[in-house]
Amino acid sequence: MHWKQITTYAIRGTQFAFAVIDLGLAAGILAKWGTNFDRATYALVVGILNLLYIGYAEGLVPFVFKNQAPSFLILVCESIFTIFYLAAMGAVADVTNGCDAWGGFGYHSFWNDVCKLFQALTAFTLLNWLLFIASLVLFIIYSFIPEVKAYGFKHSFQNSTFEFGVIFAKQIVSEVTPADANAATENQNEEDASAGDKEEHEEPSAEDDVVVPANNGIPETNLEEDKTA
Repeated sequence: MHWKQITTYAIRGTQFAFAVIDLGLAAGILAKWGTNFDRATYALVVGILNLLYIGYAEGLVPFVFKNQAPSFLILVCESIFTIFYLAAMGAVADVTNGCDAWGGFGYHSFWNDVCKLFQALTAFTLLNWLLFIASLVLFIIYSFIPEVKAYGFKHSFQNSTFEFGVIFAKQIVSEVTPADANAATENQNEEDASAGDKEEHEEPSAEDDVVVPANNGIPETNLEEDKTA
């Protein structure tokens, strides 16, 4: 198995697992809290969106869209989740700073349980943030930049072929741009056309017009008289 496939399976699989854990921890906090807690709700929504993206990258793209997807869409999704998880980690970590003070309200057991959930949620949002940084960097280096170099930025809005997990481009992009290929083709066509015109207008040489008469120019009657004599 190629290292790209191993890397893709490891990153996407771990992102999926951590998203499920984040989802469960955030749901546990909301269940304990008994009402809406905006920070936990935000982490819950990010986890749901992450699962939808993994479903698109590992389900729809390879099995429905035949490994075809616009590179710009993947770039946007990877960037968004990198930002989302950074914001979720910061929001949840800010709550855990007051965990020590929560035990003084007479509900030590309740606050202790909620605080542990927040601390665990902080750790897993941090890990998923690091994983999305890794997948974003790999995608930019091995897929997006080579495509833009070879075909231009506008091509990133068109479908490209990817390996499973939409991190690595499947085909090896050419270093020759379409403009260079078209210019080379036009030059070759011009050379072929000029060569054809030259052959058509080429005049025969003077040597080709010389006709050597038979018997070195001596009439056959004279030759017969010489023979009889």
